[in-house]
Amino acid sequence: MSQKWAVGLGIALVLVLSLPAGAAIVRGELLIAPMIGTGVPLGDYPTTSFGDKIQVGFGFGAQAERMVTDRIGLGAAFAVNFNEFDNQFIQDSLKHFSGGRGAKPDYNWRTMQLSAHGRYYFNPQATVNVFGQLGFGAYVDKFSSNSRYDRSNGVVYEVKRSDTRTDLGVSAGPGASIRTSEYTRIVVAAIINNVFTGGKNLRFVSFSAGLVFRIPAQ
Repeated sequence: MSQKWAVGLGIALVLVLSLPAGAAIVRGELLIAPMIGTGVPLGDYPTTSFGDKIQVGFGFGAQAERMVTDRIGLGAAFAVNFNEFDNQFIQDSLKHFSGGRGAKPDYNWRTMQLSAHGRYYFNPQATVNVFGQLGFGAYVDKFSSNSRYDRSNGVVYEVKRSDTRTDLGVSAGPGASIRTSEYTRIVVAAIINNVFTGGKNLRFVSFSAGLVFRIPAQ
C-alpha cells in the first residue's frame, strides 16, 4: 500500500471514530447491509486446475442479520465474486491453438455464495465492536471462456466454454462493526471461505465492507 493510501485510510478511520457513537447493538434489532469487497484465491480450483493462476477479484452482495441477544446475531448473505486469469498463463496455454499470435482470450471465474452465519460481538457498547463469524452455505462456481483464435493459415474461429458446479462450504473470520450514527454502522470483515469439492478444496479470503442500516426492535 502506498504512503498516500495509508495516510488516507488513517484519516478516514479518525473521522469515523470521531462521529457520534449513536445507539449500541440491542437484542431484536435487524441489521441490513449492501456489501462490496475483493476475493483473494488461496487453494485449488478443481474445475479448471488453474488455481494458482487466478488473480484477485472483486465482488458485491448483501446481508441481513437479526440480533438474538446483545452479543449474538444470526444472519444470511448473498455474494458474487469475479476473478480473471493471469494473462501470461492464458497466452502460454493458447500457443498450440494460434502459434503464439492472434489470440484474444477471455477467461473468467465467478463464485456465487448463498450462506447463513452466526456472529459473536465482543463489546456491544463500544464504538468499534469486534466480532467473530462462523458460517456455512452453497457456493456456485462457474468457469467461462469466450476466446478468438487466428491460426497461422489465416483461419479465424471462436471457442466458447462454460463449466458450472455447486458445492457446500464453511467460512470463518473476524470483523468489526463501527457505529457512525443512531441508525447506521460501517462493517468490515476478512472471512476465509473453504468450499468442499470432491477431495480438493477451493479456498479464498473475502475482504468486504458495507454500510449497515439498523432497524430497531419493535
